[in-house]
Amino acid sequence: MKEWILRHEQTLRNVMKIGMLIGCVLLVTQPILADVGNNVDYSSGGGGSSSGGSSSYSYSVDPYTMMLLFRWIAREPWLLIPIVIVIFFVVRSNRGTRGGEYQQAPRPDYRSYDAMPQAQKGSLNHLFEIDPNFSEQMLVSKVNNMFMRLQLAWMNKKWEEARPFETDALFATHKMQLDQYIANKRTNRIEDIAILNTDILKYYTRGDFEYLDVAIKARFVDYVVEDDKGQLVKGDRFHPVHMQYIWKLVRKQGVPTNDAHVEATACPNCGANLSINQAGRCEYCDSIVTKGDFDWVLSEIEVISQHK
Repeated sequence: MKEWILRHEQTLRNVMKIGMLIGCVLLVTQPILADVGNNVDYSSGGGGSSSGGSSSYSYSVDPYTMMLLFRWIAREPWLLIPIVIVIFFVVRSNRGTRGGEYQQAPRPDYRSYDAMPQAQKGSLNHLFEIDPNFSEQMLVSKVNNMFMRLQLAWMNKKWEEARPFETDALFATHKMQLDQYIANKRTNRIEDIAILNTDILKYYTRGDFEYLDVAIKARFVDYVVEDDKGQLVKGDRFHPVHMQYIWKLVRKQGVPTNDAHVEATACPNCGANLSINQAGRCEYCDSIVTKGDFDWVLSEIEVISQHK
């Protein structure tokens, strides 16, 4: 085996280079998305849901990735061949042809507008039995508050303010995405936010945790600008986008609903003013408050539809 590797060392190196280049190209040719978690598709048409329309895709370009690609191509020009092939197939897969014009391909996660799953209210019966203090109205109010605060934290680039509301994994993902805006000196503006409807779809358990799927319909203006001159990069300053989401909330089984007056500004364990470090721990009592041990936290965002 060792002898075979030594004989084919140069070939293996070339294969690894091609693999790395393909990965970089795929990063460069991703459709432009935004809002918290980059959910709004700026490339979708304005005449319907994002599963239709006739506008072409836009693509984001990471300058660091582009610099790496150019360096490799300058050293070994033959690598340009697989790059061109990959770009061709990526663009072709995102576009279809009809009547000689490009048409945007459906975004996989999107369903048609108003295709929100039906609520399974009967699933809440078990939750009411084990948690008599649970209130649909209070939960909906909590989710609406979370939605507004997350959007503002995202726009103001103060993602630490979102720490009490998300699981570790989701917080880390969103922070990494927001760090890209900061590095590129851009701001994702989210304005005129209106939550049109919020509804609990279903309750279920999995392992040691319990979950709530919550449907949210919202409308807001979403666009990206350069920080220095305020120049519009993408999006629309004047026309709002209608979004439908399913938020998946999680908490540990057996955790009762907190008193209605307990706010997210206080630690649910010790009652101190909430000051949470990057590990999700209260800096006063060292309790982890972002795992769902004390209250519902956001674990996943699924986009159902986007509509102008």
